[in-house]
Amino acid sequence: RPRVLQMPITGRCNSRCITCKVWCSPKKNDMDIIALNKALYDPFFDKVEVVGINGGEPSLFNNIDGLLDALLNLKNLKRLHFISNALLAERLLELMKNAKQKCSKRGVAVYLTVSMDGVGQIHDEVRGVKSAFSKTLNTLSLLNANKEIYCDMLDVGCTISSKNVDYIPEVECFVDSLCIDAYYHPAVPNKRLHNFDGRQEFDIMHSKWARLLATEYFYGKFKEGQGVKTRLRAFLTYYYLKHDGKRRLAGCNYLRGDVTITE
Repeated sequence: RPRVLQMPITGRCNSRCITCKVWCSPKKNDMDIIALNKALYDPFFDKVEVVGINGGEPSLFNNIDGLLDALLNLKNLKRLHFISNALLAERLLELMKNAKQKCSKRGVAVYLTVSMDGVGQIHDEVRGVKSAFSKTLNTLSLLNANKEIYCDMLDVGCTISSKNVDYIPEVECFVDSLCIDAYYHPAVPNKRLHNFDGRQEFDIMHSKWARLLATEYFYGKFKEGQGVKTRLRAFLTYYYLKHDGKRRLAGCNYLRGDVTITE
């Protein structure tokens, strides 16, 4: 039985990311809350502890109350983890405030990861949206200034692609200046993101130069990172990149019980 449930709750998105083609899909479905309620009552989900909520862009989903009510019926739920591009400050803050209030009553923690793939123009180019960086930074600042209202944990997620691999140290320095934790992962094809049609230019494996830069980056994190978990994760990614994706030491949680319900 799954302990972790991943849920892209909508196919709608206001980004045009080079690393994801969800926004290109003609289907703009939202999660059916009635069907979700029925599904989650099945004993199969009794041991779920963590639910990841993403998309598309979750702040575009219109029935957040219904979604939260359905998820809070899970008997062993301990954490909800949202991922957002943070382009719509008002909608995201309202969503997170609502989630925090409802979850606090049940003792469920709320985590939020804001996507940031570069500083300034680089982020705009990766996201395919003019002024994306300034909008995301504005929302991130509002969240961080009153974090206790919106979430229990706030961090930044950066997808390393061939487009931004040269600029990752800049992202690190910038995020550090905000006193916010960040995590970094390589961009690779993913069927759920509709970009699994051969190696694309965004793919960190597409260019030998980009792959070597990313390999060096994660090797440095392995050598100099703080904490066993951080260093181990960095080593596993370094090893994968070093062997051009043909060898993998990291396990796959989906083989052991993680599950995804798509919109």
